Parts: sequence; C-alpha cells; structure tokens
Amino acid sequence: MLLIQSPRRGPAGWLTAVALAFVTACCLPAAVSLPEVFSDYMVLQRERPVPVWGSASAGELVTVTFRDQTRSATAAANGSWSLRLDPLSAGGPDELRVGGSASPAATVVFKDVLVGEVWLGSGQSNMAITITSDFVKGDAALHAFAKVEHPRLRHMTSGSATRGWLRATPSDIGSCSATMFAAALRIQGELDVPVGVITAAVGLTSSNTWISAEDFLADSACQAKRKAYEARYPELVVSHQQAVETWKTAVATAKAAGTKPPPWPKEPVKPNTRQGQHFDRLIRPLIPFAIRGVVWDQGESGTGEPELDQLTMMRALIGSWRKRWDLGDFPFIYVQKPSGLGLCWDPKDPFYAQAGHEPAALPDEPAQSGIEYIDSMMRIRTIPVVGMVVSRDLSSSLHPAIKSSYGRRAGDVALNLAYGRKLPIYGPDYLGHEIQGSTIRVRFANAETGLVFKPNIHRKVTGLQGFSIAGADRRFRWAQATIDGSTVVVSHPEVPQPVAVRYGYSNDWLNWANLFNREGLPGLTFRSDDW
Repeated sequence: MLLIQSPRRGPAGWLTAVALAFVTACCLPAAVSLPEVFSDYMVLQRERPVPVWGSASAGELVTVTFRDQTRSATAAANGSWSLRLDPLSAGGPDELRVGGSASPAATVVFKDVLVGEVWLGSGQSNMAITITSDFVKGDAALHAFAKVEHPRLRHMTSGSATRGWLRATPSDIGSCSATMFAAALRIQGELDVPVGVITAAVGLTSSNTWISAEDFLADSACQAKRKAYEARYPELVVSHQQAVETWKTAVATAKAAGTKPPPWPKEPVKPNTRQGQHFDRLIRPLIPFAIRGVVWDQGESGTGEPELDQLTMMRALIGSWRKRWDLGDFPFIYVQKPSGLGLCWDPKDPFYAQAGHEPAALPDEPAQSGIEYIDSMMRIRTIPVVGMVVSRDLSSSLHPAIKSSYGRRAGDVALNLAYGRKLPIYGPDYLGHEIQGSTIRVRFANAETGLVFKPNIHRKVTGLQGFSIAGADRRFRWAQATIDGSTVVVSHPEVPQPVAVRYGYSNDWLNWANLFNREGLPGLTFRSDDW
C-alpha cells in the first residue's frame, strides 16, 4: 500500500507533494472510491436490493462483501461500476468491504454499518433547520431527545462539509434536520429497527430546482402550462408598460396634491429557463442509494415557474424521483402549506405548543377567489402513495418552532403509508355531499366516532363555523352548520337552492374554522366546486 505524507509547510514541502501526486496520477491505477453516501455509520435499507456503486480503473474487477454476501462488478471504460446486494434483514453493526483487483491492499472498509429503514428529507428551510438552530430553541421535547444517545439512529446531510454519516449522539446530532430527527424517533419507536435519515434541503428554494431539467422538459403538463405563459408574456409586458405610463401620471398628480404616490406596477415574471440545480447538486449523487421513502417540506417559494401550480409541478417531481430511483411508487410525504394557521384541540398538550388555542370570530365574508395555492397544495394528496402531514393545528409562523410535532406527525404518516399501521393521521376528510332541498349534507371520512367543534364563549363562538355555501350566482356566504353524527348539514337563508359548499377555504389564518373529529384532528380544507 502506497502512503503519501501530508505536505510539509514551506516551498520544499509543497513541491514534494506535487511531485508525489504527479507520480501517483501517472503511474498508479485509480483507487476504488464510492460516493459520500457510503461511509462509516451508514444505514442500508432493509428488505430491498441494495445498490453499491463508485469508480475505479477501467476494466478493474471490484468486489463488495457484506455479511455473507460477496458480489463483483467490472469497471466500465469511464471507470464507473455498480452492483446490487440481495435484500438484507435489519440489524448490525457490520462492515462493508469494497476492494479492487488492481489494488487489493487498498480495500475500503466501512465500519459500524446498520441495516434498517432509510428516509430522505428534502425541500426548503423548514426541512433544513437543524437541532441547533435558533428557530427551534423553544422546542423542549426536541432538545430533550437530542441530549440522549440513540445508538441505532444515524443521519447524513447531502453536500455538507461534514461528509458522510454521523451517529445520533449528543455531540453529533446537532447538524441533523430537526424534522427528520423527530420523524426517525417516531418510526424507530414503533418498528424497533435502525433508522437512517438523509437531508437534502436548501432555504428559499422553489420546487423547479429539485426536478431534473430533462425530466421537467419531458413532462407534457408542465410544458403545456409553461408554453401558455410564454405565449402570453409579450402581452403582459405591453400591459405593464401601459401601467407604468399611467403610474407616472398618477405620481405627478399625487406630488402636486401632496399625497402619497401609488406603488410601482408589478412587473410580469420572465419565463424561467433554468431548473434542477439543487437536484443536480444534492439529489442526483444519492441515486440509486436504497431508501424507503421521502419526507418533503417545501411550498412557500412555490414552483419557480410563472403560473405553474404546485400540484402539476409536484406530480412531475414525484414521478421523476420514482423513475430515477427505480423503486416503484415509494411513499412520498409532504407537509401541508401554509403551516400552522388553525386551531389545536388540546392546548395543554405540549405537542400543540404555540398553536392556536381558541377559535376566533369569522371574517366578514368567505374568500371568493385567490385560493388556487391552497387548493393545489391540498390536491397533491391525490397522487398515488402520497400522504400529507396535517399542520394546521401545529405551531405556526413561516418557520414553526415546534419541529418535534411536525416530525412526529410525519412519522405517523410514514407508519401509515409505508408500514400499514392504522394510525389516525387525518381529521374529518370530505367524501361527498347531497343537496337536500335548501340544505347540503356533507359526508366525511375519519368521522366514524363522530364529529365535534371547539367553542369559544368569550368570543361568542358557540357553534360549528367555517363552512360557506353558494347558489347558482357562485357567491359564497357563511353557512349555518350543524353536526349530525358523522355528517354536517349546512344552509343559508339567502341561498334557497345551494349548489356548492366549502370548508376552511382561505390562504390566511384559519383560527376560525373549528371542526374536529373525536380523535382531536382538525377538519381538512375542501371545496366541492371547481370554479
């Protein structure tokens, strides 16, 4: 085995290092190497074929040994090689050994390797926030768990300066995503197997940065919406120029009158021409490392594509990732957006710390339009094997502080979606409705034990509220709503012939919508119309 010392300080030392590097590059075969997702302390996915890949000298035979399995592959002309281990049972620690025929003395040995469940967490800042972040300093449960060593829990951050996997010890857990740490604890507590979490997340990122450019361009739905906007863009530019001229006149008028001038007209967003930068940097290097599924926390920054809705983009992104990983329709879990805008059922439970405690009075009137964002986010659940982390009854703000609640609920959704556990993860969920004269009866899933509402005597909230109803004029009015077993009956005296019903439809605070099931989970926003 050839050993090269680290260069000494000073010109002579650096020259020696350069000479040795030149000799090594010219005269020695390329050492067998693997991507950063392979390291000491890693977790391999159980019960699925385990891909192992890397680089070596062209034509070199690479051999991988793990437990009682030995597999070999020959490096291609470009030096790449790959192979698969047969599905593994949970357990460990073990060693993974990788050696090449051209340099058998330079076998790479990865120590303390576990086999269990592997989950990828991705998205923007709410996923990237770590346990040591100031954003979560008030999360007492999170920090209590972080002070204890968890020998069978490991974590890794893609693209981090700290390369590879780390153990979940008090000294090494601080760089783990707070959400993924809490999710891993929940999954491990239920399954009693090792759990590894990989985080690949960047704040302020739109969803178009997380899909490969080639897959985005190949998606017909995304391209149809993009081309429609590109066709409209010149007209929007002309309209904006006209608005600017009108604005100049208004400014001059305001200046003469000594009043406040109007704001500058909003410019149309230029058609985007770049996608996939974060996919290329942080996701592509992980593929095809075997995983169980994905937890996604993104949406505040939208799609990054003018007039392209989040549902269309996420359908393309989820399909792209599933195709590239070649694991079938693996579970994909996303956090509901906007986060934490509603009520919790039990404010005394620390799980609901910093959530809304008491229902407020209704706004003056229901939202009539401008609800496309929330509608798109809710409909992502219609994609096969996709689950939503209900967040309306959890801590609020752009960066919710109680990540232990978000992670635990993500863990519950994972247990339900990936492992068949029958856990309550959704509150009353719209199934359908029947128009009965001047009323509409709404049917719900997750209401078998009955429906309840949360009152607030101080604000004179003494009944169920948050439902709106419309007739043929398509104008929604706040409805009178009554619980009848597992259904809700709604009406309005000015709507004698109702045709549509909504619940909790607003992009703003929902601390006035007060429907729950008896398990304490909030009613899900829905609309029966498609206006």
